[in-house]
Amino acid sequence: DRLKQITNHLLITAVKSPVAKACLPKRVRNHIGLRASMALVNNGQGEGWDGKSNAQYWEKQWVSGVKSGEKWDVMTPAPILVQLNEQGVVPKEGVCLVPGCGRGYDLQALAAPGREVIGLELSEKACEEARGHLASCTPALNGPYKVECADFFAYQAPAGGCAFIYDYTFLCALDPSMRDAWATQMFALTAPGGLLCTAIFPIMKKPGGPPFEVSLELVKGLCEGAGYKCERLEMLPEELCHKARGGMTGIGLWRKPM
Repeated sequence: DRLKQITNHLLITAVKSPVAKACLPKRVRNHIGLRASMALVNNGQGEGWDGKSNAQYWEKQWVSGVKSGEKWDVMTPAPILVQLNEQGVVPKEGVCLVPGCGRGYDLQALAAPGREVIGLELSEKACEEARGHLASCTPALNGPYKVECADFFAYQAPAGGCAFIYDYTFLCALDPSMRDAWATQMFALTAPGGLLCTAIFPIMKKPGGPPFEVSLELVKGLCEGAGYKCERLEMLPEELCHKARGGMTGIGLWRKPM
C-alpha cells in the first residue's frame, strides 16, 4: 500500500512537470492525474463499511495502523484554514470545534489565547493518536485545547455554543443518509452569529465510500436548509489544498443568524 501511495504521488507530480506539459495533451495529463488522485483518496478506506458511521468501524481503522501520510492522514493543517486564521476570519475568542479531528493537525492551526479548541473523535485510538501528536508538537500549541472521544450527533456544545466549527473530511466520512442530521446538529452547535467552515472534499465522481463524493451544491443545500446564510462558496486554488487534492476541494463559509 505504501508503494502504491508513493507511485501515485509521483504520477501527480510528474504530470505537472514542464516535460509532461510539452509532450502530453492536457486531456491525457488531467486523466492520469485524476486517476492517481482517486487512488490516493480511496486508499485503504471503505473496507468493512456497514452502511453507517460507527465507533467500531473507525476504531478498527485506527487500530490497524494509520501512519503519517497514509489513508486520510494529511500530516499538516489545511492550507485554507491557515489562511483563514491569518486573515482574521476565524473568531479570536470562543469555542472552536473540529469534529472528526484525526491526529489533530487543524487544532494546531486554531489553538490561540482566547480560544477553547476542541477536537472530537469517535474512536478511542484516534483520540490517543491525536493527544500524542499534539503533546509532541514543536513549538507547543499556543493556546488551550482538548480532544474528546464523543459521538458528534449526541455532543452538547459548551454554554453559548461554538463560535467556529470546522469540517474537513467529516461530512464525507458519514453515510449519505446521515447528511441532514449532520446539518441539523451543526446548526444546533453553532452559537448565534457563529461560523461554520466546510472544506468540501472530495468533489469528484466516485463509487461508494467512505469517503463519499460531495459537491458545492450538496453542501449549500444542506447548510442553507438548516438555516445558515452563505458567505463564501467556491472551489479552492491548488495552493490552498493539501497535496493531491487540488481540483477536488472547495470552501464554504456559513453564518448562523443572530
